[in-house]
Amino acid sequence: MIWRLLFIIIFGCIWGKAVNEVVQNKGYTENWFWWGFFFGLIALIVAILMPEKPVFVKEENYFGSDESVVANNDSGDSKKMIAISEVSKGWKCPLCGEMNAGYSSTCSCGYNSYQ
Repeated sequence: MIWRLLFIIIFGCIWGKAVNEVVQNKGYTENWFWWGFFFGLIALIVAILMPEKPVFVKEENYFGSDESVVANNDSGDSKKMIAISEVSKGWKCPLCGEMNAGYSSTCSCGYNSYQ
């Protein structure tokens, strides 16, 4: 009788750990150990069928805020918005298409991204 109870507890711990690892690998922070402990294979199937949780990483930009840089091209077109995070990583000139370094505000064609 005691061996049977010990076997059920060990088996439940293995299922609980497996289910909890599957859920955490999908990006969720909830603890699913007890679901796996009590429901075993059913909880594992539910955990496997769960969609992966998207991870949102807030990037710090050069200026420390979520503002945008307003760029005005010389050809008379309307102003174009360039995200500051793009400027800090590097930015593509809307006139000639050349990639520029993030610390540079002027393209080699003469376009200034801060006007």
